[in-house]
Amino acid sequence: MSLCLAILRAPTGDAWPLDGWGGPALIIVSLAIGFTIGRRRRGSATSKPSPPSNIFASAEATDLGLLSIDANGNLTKWSPGIGPRLGLSNMETTTLIHARRWRQNIHESDQPALSSIIDDASPTHTGQGQFRVKDESQGWRWMYAQCLADEFGSMQMLLVDLTDRVETERQQQEAAHVHRVVATVIETLASAEEVEETATEVLALLGEELQLTRLSWFEIAPRSREATLLAAWPADGSGRSRTFDPRPGISNQPGLLDRGLPLLGPSDQPQALFLPVLLHGRLASVLTLETNARDRWTSATLTELSRIGDAFGRRIEQEETADERQAFAALRGSLERSEVIAQLTSGVAHDFNNLVFAISGRVSLLLRHAKDPTFVEGLEEIR
Repeated sequence: MSLCLAILRAPTGDAWPLDGWGGPALIIVSLAIGFTIGRRRRGSATSKPSPPSNIFASAEATDLGLLSIDANGNLTKWSPGIGPRLGLSNMETTTLIHARRWRQNIHESDQPALSSIIDDASPTHTGQGQFRVKDESQGWRWMYAQCLADEFGSMQMLLVDLTDRVETERQQQEAAHVHRVVATVIETLASAEEVEETATEVLALLGEELQLTRLSWFEIAPRSREATLLAAWPADGSGRSRTFDPRPGISNQPGLLDRGLPLLGPSDQPQALFLPVLLHGRLASVLTLETNARDRWTSATLTELSRIGDAFGRRIEQEETADERQAFAALRGSLERSEVIAQLTSGVAHDFNNLVFAISGRVSLLLRHAKDPTFVEGLEEIR
């Protein structure tokens, strides 16, 4: 069996080419046919299934399996290792399963691909292709199949589970896409004049590119932790989004958010994600991302999205610093103007005092020599 596994390492890629391992796979399928078909005739659908052959009993690897299909499309045998991934582990390997019943686990959009694989199979030609099948955990698994038929229409199908490889490639592509989106968001924030005016554009970009259901930006009060909606996507007619209450996700203090780390949503919102925005080391606001996709928040995605919270925080701090500088400059200009006015007032008062002192001295001298009461009264009025 280990030799079979070594031979059947299917290459990755969209087309899943068979060059390099198609020949050995055909040999294995031919051996399976020799062990399992025997003297079976076209009416084998009503006959009692034969005991598992040696090759079926030995194919116990979870990523490799063999199926035996009669001329009517009914599933008559399968290797034990592949059973759980086909949703068949609770059935005996000698149980005949009607064609409609076992094929109902195949993804609806992949039914034509499976039919093509079976129709192309013949004693001299291998039907081959890939399809998705629902396993016992209700998840979809990618299977690559090669199928050979005998002269009576019965066939053997060799399956290789490629789910891990397909999922790895999907996660890599998703990580690259998220990286590009995050880079665009950071660049948009860096070039924005004001964060609040650009927030709507940024949220729409994130929501559309990441295929989110809702995205909101909440301001968090320092003491009460009360959340106030600042912006949201998508918005309804009133300009406000249908959002869930974020307080259950941010009520724990101190927690991940206070340390600048992302936090997955509560039990009633498991697909929600909280991204903290810190200002000078304090939790100031939270971005909430919601999605319907399963297992969307991988570690790589969380690392990338955390950069958005950091970018929001840095940009707001820059705005606050610029505002403080402008306020200080305005205050300084005001103080400088006040100082100039004070100097001017002091100079004018000094000069005016000199004039008043001269007039007062002259009046005092005149009063000493004045005899006329009317003249004296006028001088007193002047003084």
